[in-house]
Amino acid sequence: MRAVCLPLLSFALLAACADPPPPKQPTKAEQPAPKEEAAFAAVTPADCRAWADHFESRLKEANRRRIDECAKKITAAGGTPIATDEKDRQDADAEAERLHALIVEQCTQQVGAMYPRADAQCYVQSKTLEAWKSCPFQSMFFADYKSVARNHAQMFDDRCKTALDKTAAAKGTPAG
Repeated sequence: MRAVCLPLLSFALLAACADPPPPKQPTKAEQPAPKEEAAFAAVTPADCRAWADHFESRLKEANRRRIDECAKKITAAGGTPIATDEKDRQDADAEAERLHALIVEQCTQQVGAMYPRADAQCYVQSKTLEAWKSCPFQSMFFADYKSVARNHAQMFDDRCKTALDKTAAAKGTPAG
């Protein structure tokens, strides 16, 4: 029995030491799915500046548009617009610039953190502040922009409604 075991044992050792068969090349159906990491990227300082620049330009555009829309409503109601002089526009721009600096500051504290590329793509491709509302943001960083858009619209709507109410009260008519 010993003689039989020894040749089997030495054959097993030889088989174990032999070169492994060459790896099989996967077919298209067997190829692994793209890496998850491709869907994500790490935040860089350049990202922070670009995102803050985009935010500032969208906010300034929205400020001007909403101020103009409200001014037209108030004028149509026989009142004086809430932002007739350049000072009001400058104040709105100064606030956008302050928020730009805040975004850069807070974002740079997250340099290296991973974010969904799709979030950044939807954010940057949005041409208006309101368009962020339709972005399916997954990360809190970008979801905050959706909140900013909602809050900005509500703030201007409330401000304009207050001005329209004052105009109506001054004229002695109910606000419409």
